[in-house]
Amino acid sequence: HDHVGLILIYEALALCHFVNMAAAAHHLLCQKQAEYYKSECSKSHGCQQLYAGLDRLLDPKEALGDDRWEMVDWVRWMLAGGMSPPEFAQTMVKYNSTVCCGLVWTVNFVAYRCRTCGISPCMSLCSDCFLAGDHDGHDFNMFKSQGGGACDCGDVNVLKECGFCPNHGPNRVNKLSDNVPPELLLLPNIIVPRVILRLIQHFREHSTKVADRLDMAVCDADSLFTVLHDLSEMGAVVRGVLTKSLTDKTMYKQLKEGRVDVKSSEEDVAFRKRLQENYEKAKEQLPPPPMHEYPTGSGLSKDLVHQHFLDELVFWTIKYHFPQKLVTFLLNMLPDDTYKEVFAQTFINHYSRISILLTQLVRNSESEPMTNRVVHISVQLFSNNRLAWRLVSEHRLLETMITSMVYMMQSLRIRNPLHDPERNLHYVVNCESLSLQKHAYWSLVSDLMNILAHKRITHRFLQDKQLVGMWMMFLSCFQGMNVNIREQYQHVEYEQMTYYTSFSAEHEACSSPLTALLAHLDTSQVCRTYIGFMLNRLETALVSWLDAVGVDDQPGPGQLTFHLPLHRHYALFLQRAIHEVKMDPQALVADDDLLMRLMIHPLQIMMSLHEINAGLWVRNGPQIRFQAMTYMQCQFCHSMIDPDIYLLQYCMSHVDPDFVISTIVARLQIADWLDQPGEASEGTDQSAPWTNDDHDQDMVEGALSFIAMILNTRTLTGTDERGQLRKELITYLCMSDKTHSQLIIVMNENQAHNESAGDIDSLIDEVSVFQAPQLESSGVMQQGKYTPKAAIWLKEFDPIHVMLRAVQKKEFQSAMDRFSVFVKQKGYFVEPSSPWPPFRTLPPLHPAYYGLYRLLWCGSMQEMLFKLLWKIVNVSAIEVKDSVIYLTVFLLWLCVEKPPDDVAGYSVDYLTLPHTMEIVPTGSDETSPDPDAPQEEETFISLLLKLHDKLTKKNNSYTPEDPAPASGDSRAGSSVGDGAHFVRQLLNTIGGASDGCRRTLVELCRARAEAAAGLDRTDDDDRLDRKQKLKEMKNKMMADIAKQQTQFREKMPLDIDSDDDDDDDEDDDDDY
Repeated sequence: HDHVGLILIYEALALCHFVNMAAAAHHLLCQKQAEYYKSECSKSHGCQQLYAGLDRLLDPKEALGDDRWEMVDWVRWMLAGGMSPPEFAQTMVKYNSTVCCGLVWTVNFVAYRCRTCGISPCMSLCSDCFLAGDHDGHDFNMFKSQGGGACDCGDVNVLKECGFCPNHGPNRVNKLSDNVPPELLLLPNIIVPRVILRLIQHFREHSTKVADRLDMAVCDADSLFTVLHDLSEMGAVVRGVLTKSLTDKTMYKQLKEGRVDVKSSEEDVAFRKRLQENYEKAKEQLPPPPMHEYPTGSGLSKDLVHQHFLDELVFWTIKYHFPQKLVTFLLNMLPDDTYKEVFAQTFINHYSRISILLTQLVRNSESEPMTNRVVHISVQLFSNNRLAWRLVSEHRLLETMITSMVYMMQSLRIRNPLHDPERNLHYVVNCESLSLQKHAYWSLVSDLMNILAHKRITHRFLQDKQLVGMWMMFLSCFQGMNVNIREQYQHVEYEQMTYYTSFSAEHEACSSPLTALLAHLDTSQVCRTYIGFMLNRLETALVSWLDAVGVDDQPGPGQLTFHLPLHRHYALFLQRAIHEVKMDPQALVADDDLLMRLMIHPLQIMMSLHEINAGLWVRNGPQIRFQAMTYMQCQFCHSMIDPDIYLLQYCMSHVDPDFVISTIVARLQIADWLDQPGEASEGTDQSAPWTNDDHDQDMVEGALSFIAMILNTRTLTGTDERGQLRKELITYLCMSDKTHSQLIIVMNENQAHNESAGDIDSLIDEVSVFQAPQLESSGVMQQGKYTPKAAIWLKEFDPIHVMLRAVQKKEFQSAMDRFSVFVKQKGYFVEPSSPWPPFRTLPPLHPAYYGLYRLLWCGSMQEMLFKLLWKIVNVSAIEVKDSVIYLTVFLLWLCVEKPPDDVAGYSVDYLTLPHTMEIVPTGSDETSPDPDAPQEEETFISLLLKLHDKLTKKNNSYTPEDPAPASGDSRAGSSVGDGAHFVRQLLNTIGGASDGCRRTLVELCRARAEAAAGLDRTDDDDRLDRKQKLKEMKNKMMADIAKQQTQFREKMPLDIDSDDDDDDDEDDDDDY
């Protein structure tokens, strides 16, 4: 056995030696052959033998595959022209004069992005260039690439020169000569076009295969991809050869039709004819979006005309679903400026076909990697400011992009079920379509975002009527999508999870481009024109949509859609017009009828949020609650709930305030509860799915909290950006302690702000303190977190804003629990009960929205608050929730804080006027007032005095002379306390509001004190009353007797002894 093993080893060594000898012989043969071809080509008409050799080597009838690597080896040696391939590559690198890095990477590659140095927000740097550059103190981040990219170091159109590394850019340290000897490029100039032609022929031959077989065809061409990749990495000189081969129109025509000097066989002619037919069929399979007319010079041309190899190579890139190796080769060539210009134009000419292909591929898993590769290419072209402008101005890039987007969305539309489906003429995207679920639109939207990152392109977009009109069509496709219909009797059988698709679609396709549009609007006159034009077009689009869906003044019963991109565009452009451009608010106000119609759907969302929290949509399953949470969470709130609230604030500041309050009461169906002393009557609207008092109180709480948010929120109506960012930080910190990364994520989602990482860190330090990591008893290290400073709890904790940002009620309760623990630990609150939320003074409000204060003093609002106070104080059959009580007190506080100077017929003294509260018996079906029903007159002040008694559980507990409780911190003394504390402060404030209020308050307190000290109207009081009357009668009788005695003395003789008289008087008195 040992001898046999030795023999096998010797045979293996001999075989290896033979193979090595064979490889060396093969390489030597290739080298000699290349030297011969090079010497022959240097002579005039000496290239015929090379052409013949290439015909045999790159014969299109010979299939490519794994067994064709010998062909690749021959090509490499031929290109080297007598040198070995590694020597040739090293020689070419010596003449590499490339200004840009251009390193291409794919997914999961770690790269850097420096916002300080970047001209385009899409710029990126490889690790070598970033570390070699000077980025100390810059705002940069390291990221893992999701779709691939390329290094922009050295590109002056993407990156500032201060961000270049020493090896790239116009002022690079090592500037190499590009004067390469001509003989080095003699063979490459001939061989490279033939290699590209062979790849084109391969694509044509296999283009008729089904999609599943296209991947195999791409794999078979791997050997040619390898050759092209190696060439593209040899530097600027070889890239120049590749560029010439790819873009030469004459060479393309000659090689495509075959050699003229050689007579083609019938087989070759038939083969070329078949390839041409395959090519024409492939072009027919990728048509542009259907249009009435096809403008020339853009990617919307009906017929594709390919003039060079690069044109056709880009076409096959699309047809073969963007194979990664081909995409990488095309991107490796971008450092060559000539190539970049031609490639960008070619890419745009084929751009509209991409949307068609993306729609076709959503049925399989290919769409996602293809989408990433499309963006991998486009971001390198559209992030270049100069190149992007040329594509827009000369090749109509914006028209091509938006037309492609509109076509994709319109192909997914269905009839909108909103309101009355029979009358609704609007069509909306189907959220169940695979194209939306797989984000097939993402590459197109991402490209639009990259283009709109350039200011002058954004301005061109905003001034083009056709483009803006097409954009309105695009937004209308999402307006009112994913309609929810409330289930009132049976639980929904199948819970559709399309809500995630709808929220992602609006956020990515509508909100993100809007942010890009707004980012380039400044205070110049031209921007004022753009904003005015956009508001007019949006107003027209909104009216058309409202008419199409068939809505007049009320939403469909039990219907809810969270998606109103047209409303939100209008809101944010309106906000920019008033706050940034300083346009006259009065000139922007639409008529009242339109404002009321614009309020319908945003108000429906707000009211439905409270219905969902109250459990009225429970039969729709958990997904409806998830929708409400998504609508409010930090990733979406700045593009959804904030614009909605702003639009409602704008509309409510101009329409009739009584209409606003009565609409809120009607939408939440709380009028019956306000009028009834107990539970809802049998005559209550039966369409309401609740009949118990808990649900009614939840609705009342919802109405009060919504009105408080409308009056208190300054996200878009007054607070500066840094102040708003500070408020957001405080709000999220008050809910729970956060790590640094959690705070950064929350703030980065706030698209309304452009604060750098350094500014955010400084704000974090201002409002919070860092708690060092702690080791738990289990041995797990608890991560360090930030918690609010003490001054934040006392002065800046805003419960109303926490309500706005709290995705769930438990988050608001968590903030209140943390506040309670803090004030008790610090000694600001010593009562055993829990403190009330601290009321804050209303923040400053822009004059354009002063009309919001009219809500406080309109008749409907005062009636609702009076009924609430009366019910809280006088109805003992139900226990009114604390949240309803403190929101009622808070709104009354706002009434006193904002006196009705501009409201006709109202003043602060209105609080002193008596009101009659009719007690409607439970179960009564009467709709008209009963003149015999018990009535009671009260004032707001008298009810507040009773409320103070109820909260303190003492009679006559308030006196006007009582001072506010002293505290070590005067601010803490006014913002920390229980219900009695805040009611007492409210009464003190009312007493100081006017002389009439003060006089009424004092008189009521005196009357209550006298009544308490006097006789009440009970049976015991009647007995005391009788004793008092008897005493008065006795005193009167005694006075009469005294008068009679005086008269008697005057008539008696003077010698009568006075002592006897006194004794007689005493006897008489005793007798009586």
